[in-house]
Amino acid sequence: MDPLIEYVFGPGDGTLSRWSSAADLDLDADGTLDAVSIDFDGDGRADDALWDVDGDGHADVAALDLDDDGRPERQYRDSGRGLWDVAVGQGVTAGQGESPEPTPRAGRQPSTQRLDFDGDGRVDAEVVDAGVADPGAGGSGAERRLYVDSDGDGDFDTVLVDSDGDGIADAAFGADAPEFGR
Repeated sequence: MDPLIEYVFGPGDGTLSRWSSAADLDLDADGTLDAVSIDFDGDGRADDALWDVDGDGHADVAALDLDDDGRPERQYRDSGRGLWDVAVGQGVTAGQGESPEPTPRAGRQPSTQRLDFDGDGRVDAEVVDAGVADPGAGGSGAERRLYVDSDGDGDFDTVLVDSDGDGIADAAFGADAPEFGR
């Protein structure tokens, strides 16, 4: 069974409707379904997505394919009102102003996605696929780490670790822990 991703929509007054759908897209091309296809921009095509960037089962980013080329050009996060109305800096994966480019895992090369959730031009989080876990242990063969700047000071202070690559964080460490690993 594909993983479920929860997401919310609302009219902007704080009233939220919660939904969940089976993931049907792999936006970061790591072999794990991490997004739900949807027609967010109302063009009649389910070519947009609600993306669970950090693998916690909740959509973090609405990725819109505005020119119908199969690649999202704009990303938004929800302000908490269900409107998905906060523009994410253009660089959800590369941090240089372009749209996300999936990074294949051929050869298990490490890849990094830099995330600017509040659109202020500074990286708020970074997903690192290290490619070290044993696929025979039930994982996908890649350790994934989500580094987060939770206090907005420009330095990562927390890391969530998915050591077996199953899409669920196994541990969390503060910047002072030896396991933080930056």
